Amino acid sequence: MSEFYKNEKTAQQYIQMTEGYDPSLMQALFSKWIKTTDTILELGSGPGRDLEWITTNYEVEGSDYSPFFVNLLKEKFPAIPVHQMDATALETDKSYDAIFSNKVLHHLEHDQLAEALQQQWKALKPGGKLLHTFWWGAHEEEIMELKFKYYEIEDLKTLLEEQFEILEIYRYDEIEEKDSIIVVAQKK
Repeated sequence: MSEFYKNEKTAQQYIQMTEGYDPSLMQALFSKWIKTTDTILELGSGPGRDLEWITTNYEVEGSDYSPFFVNLLKEKFPAIPVHQMDATALETDKSYDAIFSNKVLHHLEHDQLAEALQQQWKALKPGGKLLHTFWWGAHEEEIMELKFKYYEIEDLKTLLEEQFEILEIYRYDEIEEKDSIIVVAQKK
């Protein structure tokens, strides 16, 4: 994983870059698929843009790879557990009803994503759900020292279908038309 988010200066650049984030699509997905009594783990909470609204209706734990973001989240959300964790290892002894990430897992190589999904399967309760977003495409690029892996819907289906039932998978608009993918899957 890149050192980008571990460095306070570059992490602050990311915080500025995400100003004006609109959570309405994620809120709609949660209201459709997640019960308010469900326990949720967010992978890659970053500066807490999604935690701000998730904590109002759900029992959630935050996490991030970056010690800078973990400390920021602990200050910002003192009432919720926040963990420093690597999405590929997912070292936790807890089980969750749902695991969520918003444009986080695209930093992983194909084999790392497969391992992360395996670890998520282990951390989910029976019938637990994944909600993840990815950038759509069939290429990789580096932006601001960060690696981005773009995924096709068929690639994600292949990675998921052995252990998960796909409930929804579709492209949506984030910055450009149909530039992103939403995946909702349930543990088999």
